[in-house]
Amino acid sequence: MKFVLPLLFVGVAYAQQYGGYGVQTLQSVPLPPPGYVSPSLLREKLEPPKPFAFKYEGPDAYGGYSSHAAQGDAYGRVSGQYTVQNPDGTSRLVKYVADPEYGFNTEVDTNEEGTKTSAPASALIKSSAPEGGYYPQVKKAVYAAPAYAAPVYAAPIAHRGYRS
Repeated sequence: MKFVLPLLFVGVAYAQQYGGYGVQTLQSVPLPPPGYVSPSLLREKLEPPKPFAFKYEGPDAYGGYSSHAAQGDAYGRVSGQYTVQNPDGTSRLVKYVADPEYGFNTEVDTNEEGTKTSAPASALIKSSAPEGGYYPQVKKAVYAAPAYAAPVYAAPIAHRGYRS
């Protein structure tokens, strides 16, 4: 134990002097110059929000369906909705609005088991799922047994050994 503490100090001093290798001190992180404005803040000041709209929909890789549509206006208000429909019949519809004045607000309409109607924070969740415990349906994958061809061996060659 007597040697551990001095070796620890030597190791830290060596690491700070020769490259650091992950050791950073307050002096090693440069501070921005006074009056620095980040590019994102500068972009917000120089470019007002631009109106946009998009939409997509279609089947997903798991046999379900999903869609998403959103639009934004020149005042920074964004609204939209997305839908997820699972192969087991459960679905979720989420409608949202985000603006500089009221923040982010959403409404979720779902029939997924384990959910109940509630209103946490600024989100309204309307559930049509049955009350009670949630027991997810687990489907076991069925795989066919691999087919192997019977090995083919050459017939043994009769051999007579020599006698001495």
